[in-house]
Amino acid sequence: MFIGRDDSNTADIWYQVAITTYQAYNNWGGKSLYDFNSDGGRAHKVSFDRPYELWAGAGYFFQGDYTMIRWLEREGYDVSYAASTDVESNANLMKNHNVFLTNYHDEEWSMTMRQNITAARDAGKDLAFFTSNNIYWQIRYESSTGGEPNRVMVCYKEAALDPMSTSGTPELTTVRWREAPVNMPENELLGVMYYADFGDAVTYDYVVQNATHWIYNGT
Repeated sequence: MFIGRDDSNTADIWYQVAITTYQAYNNWGGKSLYDFNSDGGRAHKVSFDRPYELWAGAGYFFQGDYTMIRWLEREGYDVSYAASTDVESNANLMKNHNVFLTNYHDEEWSMTMRQNITAARDAGKDLAFFTSNNIYWQIRYESSTGGEPNRVMVCYKEAALDPMSTSGTPELTTVRWREAPVNMPENELLGVMYYADFGDAVTYDYVVQNATHWIYNGT
């Protein structure tokens, strides 16, 4: 999958394809950052230099981003596209755009990504998170063995396992953003925090309490 990025584009909406989440759950070769789909326990580092296991190489694109992108394009919105790694490497990406938009499941963010998007908000840009479980785990990027930057994604998920926790920059420890030693809960940026009372296998009917709310217009 390729994302064509045009840095001279001045589209209203700048759409982030959350490839960090794609890669966190990608178990091509037997390992992801999660125990449930890893052989012999999760990895602490995963490489972007491998295919996506899901959807014959498309990752989560058809489960999440496809329907939003299709709708935005159909409705005539002016949209430019880039990846999570572009938010990491280019602090000026939002300069020519008015709205940062991310969709579906945007769970893994680095400190630089968060700082760049927070700075965009503080400069008057709008942020639209059509997602759940956002900015949940802090990650770090490392270079590949060949020296290419931002090709390895690091997330130990436990402070005791991450060497960064006892370094001079413990705020870069790869734990949940709300946890020590980071202590930057996601609701500082989002206004909400993810929490689940029930496991994935438990479901309940969705009950509308106020059908006059504007979000139900046209439904």
